[in-house]
Amino acid sequence: MIVQLHNHVSVAEIARRYPQLDIVAAHLYPEVLPLLTDFPNVIVDICGSNGGLCRNALLPAKEMFGHERLMFSSDFPIYDAEPYICRVKRAFPQEAEQQAVFSGNLKRLFKKHGVDF
Repeated sequence: MIVQLHNHVSVAEIARRYPQLDIVAAHLYPEVLPLLTDFPNVIVDICGSNGGLCRNALLPAKEMFGHERLMFSSDFPIYDAEPYICRVKRAFPQEAEQQAVFSGNLKRLFKKHGVDF
């Protein structure tokens, strides 16, 4: 099963208790990210104000999760997607890393659960 949860300290406890549950943790909340790094069943989406509008949030997330555990999202139409796209391209200069963040990680997660497109 895949669930999306807003980043909160409780997400780490859920990930620990249910390691077979794939969790998409929404938003780059700096205080919560370090609690999630040890759980391979957690992927973080970059949506919300920290992902595209606030500076210096994506690079620490890149250091903690790499391009394999970050997923593009923008919270559109609440936020314009362009700042998110620009920040991803700057943070991940290699095209293969950008591809993973923009769509590859989502496709890999869906494929794991039997959805292939």
